Formats: sequence, C-alpha cells, structure tokens
Amino acid sequence: MSGRMNSVERLSGVRRAARTGSVMLLMAIVLPVMFILAAYAINTASLELRRTELYVAADVAARAGGRELSTSQTTAAAIVRAKQIALKNTVGKKPLNLRDSDLEFGVAERTGLERYNFAAGGANPNALRVTAHRTTGSIDGPLELPFPGFLSQDKVDTFQVAISTQVQVDIALVIDRSGSMAYASDEAAIYPNMPASAPAGWDFGDPALPICRWRDLVAAVDVFRVELQNSPANELLGLATYNDTVAFDQPLTSDYSLISDGLDVYTQSFSVGATNIGGGIMQGIDVFTGSPAMRDGAIKVIVVLTDGIHNTGTDPVWAAGQAKNQGVMIFTVTFSNEAEQWRMKDVASERQRHALSCDRRERTEACLCGDRQMFAYFNHTVIQPCQHAHCHTSRGPKKTSSLFMKRRGAYVVEFAFVLPVLTLVVFASIEFFRVANMRHAIDSATYEACRIVIVPGATTAEAEARANKILERYGLNVADITVTPTVIAESTPEVTVKIDAAVSANAWYLTRFTGGVNLSAETTLLTERAPTILASAIPEPPPPPPPPPSDPTVGSPPIRSPTVGSRASTEPPPPPPPPPML
Repeated sequence: MSGRMNSVERLSGVRRAARTGSVMLLMAIVLPVMFILAAYAINTASLELRRTELYVAADVAARAGGRELSTSQTTAAAIVRAKQIALKNTVGKKPLNLRDSDLEFGVAERTGLERYNFAAGGANPNALRVTAHRTTGSIDGPLELPFPGFLSQDKVDTFQVAISTQVQVDIALVIDRSGSMAYASDEAAIYPNMPASAPAGWDFGDPALPICRWRDLVAAVDVFRVELQNSPANELLGLATYNDTVAFDQPLTSDYSLISDGLDVYTQSFSVGATNIGGGIMQGIDVFTGSPAMRDGAIKVIVVLTDGIHNTGTDPVWAAGQAKNQGVMIFTVTFSNEAEQWRMKDVASERQRHALSCDRRERTEACLCGDRQMFAYFNHTVIQPCQHAHCHTSRGPKKTSSLFMKRRGAYVVEFAFVLPVLTLVVFASIEFFRVANMRHAIDSATYEACRIVIVPGATTAEAEARANKILERYGLNVADITVTPTVIAESTPEVTVKIDAAVSANAWYLTRFTGGVNLSAETTLLTERAPTILASAIPEPPPPPPPPPSDPTVGSPPIRSPTVGSRASTEPPPPPPPPPML
C-alpha cells in the first residue's frame, strides 16, 4: 500500500513539474500577437489621420482655385492660388505641394437635383478638380508609418480628389423705383423740393435725371450683367420692381438684355411712389415660382437694390424671413447716404437655425442559464440567481482537489510576472488610440470652424463656438483656439483657424508615454464674401450744380400734394403692421 502511494506521489510531482510553466508559455505566445495587433492599429490610425489631412488640404486648394477661377476667369491665376493655399495646410507635418498636372479644369453640369458631373476640358471651364498625391514620385513622397517595416511595408501611397464647381444660380433683381430714387445719393429726398439736378420744367413722369440714384442703380446693373455674361457659369436673371406697388417685370432668363429693356421703360418715364421694400421682396419670391425656366437644383438669390428707406407696405424683415423659409438668400445694396442701414442689415442677415435633439437609451437584457442570470445595462451589471425551473439541479457539495490547491500557488506566481507586461500593452494601446482620436478631433474642428467663419457676416466668436462644440464631442475640454485675423472684415481675403491641445490635459487617465506631447492643427481658407460688383459699379456722383439765382419775377411753384412724391414734408403715417406669421 505504501509503495502504491509513493508511485502516485511521484506521478503527481511529474505532472506538477510539467504544468508549472504553462502560464508563461501561454503569454509568450499571446504577447507577440498583442504587439502585432497594437502596431497594426497604430499604423492604421495614423494612415487614416494622414488621409483626412490630405483630403482637407485638397478640398481647401480646390475651393481657393475655384474661387479664383470665378473672379479672375483665368486658369493660370487659379493654379497659382490653389498652390498657395495648399502650402498653408500640412499633411503629416509637411506642407502640401501641388504640381500643375494635379489641377484639371473642366465643365460640371447637373440635371434637376442630380449631382454635378465633371468632364475635363471645355472652352469655358466652370470647375476645378484637384488630385493631392502622397505617392512615390510625387513632390512630398509617400506617407510614412509610425512602425516602419511592419508586415514588410515602410511607406504607403495614397491620394485624395476634390472638385470645386461654380453652382447654378437663379437671381431675382428686386429694384426700387420709388420717387426718392430721382434724387442724388448725397441729397435728402424731401418733397416738394425738386432734385438739385432737375432742370426747369422737369417733373415726375419725365425721363430720369442724369444725376440721380436711379441712374446709379441702372449703371450698377449694367456692370453686373456684363460680369454674368463673362462668367462660365450659367446664371439666370429675373426682374421685379416696386414703389408703393409691385410689378413682375421679367421671368428668369439667360438673355440679360431683357433686364436692361425692362429698366429702360422706367428710365424713360420715371414715376412717383412710396417705398414698399417688403412687397418687393415678396414679389422677388414670385419671380422664382412664376418662371418656367426656374431650376430645382439652382441656388435662389434675391438682390435688393434700394435707397433703403421703407415707408409703406409689408415689413421687409418679415418678408426676408419668408424668403429664407423657402431657401432664398438675400443681399441688399443701397444707393443713398440716408439709407436705413440697420434695417437693410437685418434683411440681409435674417437666418434660419435648426436644432436637433436626440436622446435615446437602449437596454439589452440577457439570461444566462446555468447557475446565474445576468442583466446587462449600459454601465452596470446585476447578477441574480436564475429562477428558471430547468436550471435547478441537485448537486452535492463540491470537493476541492488537493492537487489543485498545491498548483494554485504556481499559477499565481506565473501570473504575477505576466500581469505587468499585459497591463502595459493594453494601457499603452489605449493611450496611443486616444492620441489618434484627439488628432482627428482637432483636425475636424479647425476645418469646420474655418468653414463657418469664411461666410459673410461671420465672426471669430462663431468659429470658436463651432470648434468647441466639436472638441467637446471627443472629450477635449482644454484647448487653445486661435482665429487669424481676430477681426474679420468684408475685405479679409483669408482666415486661419489653429488649435493647440496638450495630451496630458485631455487624456482619459494619467499618461505614461505621451504626457509631454502637444497636438496642433490649423486650416486656412479663402473667405466667401458677398459679391461687391454692384456696389463698386456705382459711379462717383459729380458735385451738384450751384442753385440758380433767385428771380423775383418768377412765381412760386404750385403746391403739390405731399402724397405724390416719395418723401413727404410732413411726418409720414406709420406703416401698417406686418402680416401674421405663417
């Protein structure tokens, strides 16, 4: 009996010795696999980040070149401008260099609401396609990987394509033909005083005076027509006019001479009337809906040209809101020193805002039959005994194996050696993932903030708010946002948004490997200020002629009704209240 027991003990000792290093052997196999997966994840995250930066750089270059093409109408200037802006945006900490062959000009057209289709070439290009290369043979070369040599690959070739197209635009000119437009821009339109340039015997109903707001307006429209005619884009132009009444003068057309013909009717016989700006805007909306040539996919724009003093009819700010509700943009141009600039700015800056709120919680419930039941929620787990009848079985008390008790200490010692290495690999992977996540966040924030601030009327505060909103989505609460220039005027040519963020201040836990890393990203875009062709086309009015000498033999002019002119000598009655909001 004792011999049999000794043989069993010797056999157990052999088995224990054979199984003593099992955990170490397992980890020796698992750890290299984990290192490989971590390197692959870091290389992939870095590659996607560089591709995003390349896409942003290609996009801003295409936008800059397309903008230059629309203003200068020359491909050479567009190429120069696209290259300049590309150099201000980095890919992997290197400025993007473009070759002339990376830029293609062509014609982009659409039918209905379909996408624009780009075709390279054409006599009158209206689109620019930029292909940004980071490949072998390109100026900047291929992208480098953080772990070169992994899977026998040191560098990666990639490219991104962006297309800038001059979109189709339908334009409705809403023009003021009230009696006050017969006066010069630098004189007060107060009836019964006649305009300073009016010769003896001139009256309303005669041809418009050579020096008056109306003539300035017509000259501006003529210059605008010429610019549209020379543009490679196919814009349609319509006309609506107003004084105290409104008129639909010309549906949308590509024959711009019809606009001049419509205005010439009023020039040859300039009548009287008050100023109903709101009614003119509502008539401008009807230009789109009442024109057979209106295009569903075109941008709708109303350009209001007025001396800027509303005194009758529909409230213009309310009318502007109705236009915005139908997707119509409004620009205002004034032609007098006494214009109500505050009201015209309100008309032009009326905006639509959309708020999207989403609050959704999901819960997953599962029952694991056996000895336990688990209900899994978002952030907690409750474990309860299972109440299923089929899960209850009669089981005797479990016996603890003495052999297992003897081996348990070896497992603990082996795991104590392996656990620090395993923990280091896991937390290092999470830390590097967080860095890649933060870099994506600041790249997206700089680009979106720059896109917000380049539109007319935007401020640096709006750019900072947009950047902060995006950063908060990624959990970045400590970052420095810099917008250059700090004050954005109508003459500002380009805007740069830069974000600096320290990894240690935004990490999920105490950093070990990247604590001293500071991330930085910036984006530069050309501003998209409203076209100033109309305003710059207004000729400088000559000084008014000296008043004629008084002649006592000439009687006083007859007294006219103060309601005939566009400005009464007495206080005009308050305009009627705006119609109710729909």
